[in-house]
Amino acid sequence: MTFINKLALFLAASLLAAFAAAQTPALTTLPQSQVLQTPVIMGPPLQLPASQGDPCAATTSSATPTPVLSAAQLQAQQFQAALIETNPGSGTGPIPDVFDWQPRALAPAGTIIVLRGQGFQPAVFSARVGSDMLQVAGTATEIRLTIPPSARSSGEPLVVWHRNGGRARTLEPNYRVFDPVVRITRVAPEAFGRGQTVTLCGTSLFNTWQAAPVSNFPETRMLKIGSQYVEMHEVAVSANGDRLTFRAGSTALNRVVVSQTFNPATGYASLYGFVAASPQPDAVSGLVALTARSAQLDSSQANNTNILAPAASLWRRSLPLQVGQVYGSGRFGSLKPPFLLMEATGDYGPLSRQMVIEGLGLDGASFRIGTSALNASTPGSAALGTTAFAAVTVGTPSGQVCGTKDGVTRCLNPVFRVSQAPFFDSVPNSPFAMNTVHTLIGLHLLPDPGISGLSYEFRLSGLGVCGTLNIIEHSDSQIRFRIDSPNPRPSVCTSNLTLFGGTPTTHNVMQFLVRYANVEVEYLRKPYDLVLPPN
Repeated sequence: MTFINKLALFLAASLLAAFAAAQTPALTTLPQSQVLQTPVIMGPPLQLPASQGDPCAATTSSATPTPVLSAAQLQAQQFQAALIETNPGSGTGPIPDVFDWQPRALAPAGTIIVLRGQGFQPAVFSARVGSDMLQVAGTATEIRLTIPPSARSSGEPLVVWHRNGGRARTLEPNYRVFDPVVRITRVAPEAFGRGQTVTLCGTSLFNTWQAAPVSNFPETRMLKIGSQYVEMHEVAVSANGDRLTFRAGSTALNRVVVSQTFNPATGYASLYGFVAASPQPDAVSGLVALTARSAQLDSSQANNTNILAPAASLWRRSLPLQVGQVYGSGRFGSLKPPFLLMEATGDYGPLSRQMVIEGLGLDGASFRIGTSALNASTPGSAALGTTAFAAVTVGTPSGQVCGTKDGVTRCLNPVFRVSQAPFFDSVPNSPFAMNTVHTLIGLHLLPDPGISGLSYEFRLSGLGVCGTLNIIEHSDSQIRFRIDSPNPRPSVCTSNLTLFGGTPTTHNVMQFLVRYANVEVEYLRKPYDLVLPPN
């Protein structure tokens, strides 16, 4: 080998060694606070009415709105199963044995991704997001990957491997690295009140609410307007961080001592947080600023709000009254039916049920149905003013629901129906003789004709081939029915002890069903059996 060839090999080896050293700096211990945690999507997105269009259209390059994802949708998109791929450089050796990595899905440039596992070799460990190589430091069980400040990725593979012949492992196929600088370009609408949906437009908005909420506001984040703070309820962020939606709540005071602890060695330590402003101001105006706050605030963190919107906004304590929807709570699950079915009596006298009124600015309003006043309350409206509850009793009339506030009355169409639920006064006893008429007596056994989509059904389950239900009469006050025996009678019926065994079972049930919008509610359920007719 010539001297020139030897020199070339020596220089190449020196360069490779220098590159490896640069890729594997000495391990440094970093505080946990420098490791960005996986963001928590607090609730489902609030969809704006189509008539409002895209609130961020004027500040984005495309008129097509970016969909706001729910927690389940975001997880399904971002947390995918790990894939194995061959290192394009070399190797058929083992892949890195990674148990966990944080944060998942996305991280701002300049922060650290922590990998935990076993068998790591920091001196030859490599990682990249897309084409951006990450700086490596670590031990055999923990690797810390520093994302370069200039790195950006809208969703590219996060890949790790050992450079000594190991195979690469794709931890996530669509890892996002975003600009850590958060910007607010618009607040829509600029004037809003409690309970109203607000959209913040901008960039990298996932980076504004990573920290846990303060201890005495466990379900909220805070938006600063001027010198006041406004609660942010039901927060959701878009997949690319260009908008954040929330419902505006009440105002709160900052830098209030929530509690104190005493340590003989260090003295008193104060826990700072928010408390609701009392009384609530009528309005707050000023520049909007975002902040992310932890459960343990100190005075140095209390004013960490430097993400400003370009224009001032206005918050109002109470909005003008808007009645959006009225429905009955009760036996139809998550449905919001425009009616209530009232039982005549309970164990302790007449029953009442709740009418639910949804809208904006409901706090301070009075309500009526037709000409009858409703006893309505707005629990929780100190925060939002979006829901009122009214007790409805037997005798409350049907009618249009109206609310009045500050001398203005708003009514909602159509008419809200208050109807009587089915009532059973006399139910025939089992066993039922076949080919004989039986009578069930009651009240309100037919649906209110004023309620569209409401239907009733009387049925006997479990008859099979051994009998046919023949409803002779179904009126508002009685149901007359007969169970006809087949002729000839199938041999299986003679040995069917669940139907003819002399003891009613859960296989055979007499039911009275109320149906609305594909939801079925059982108002009567009674086991039965039959008596075989003579041959």
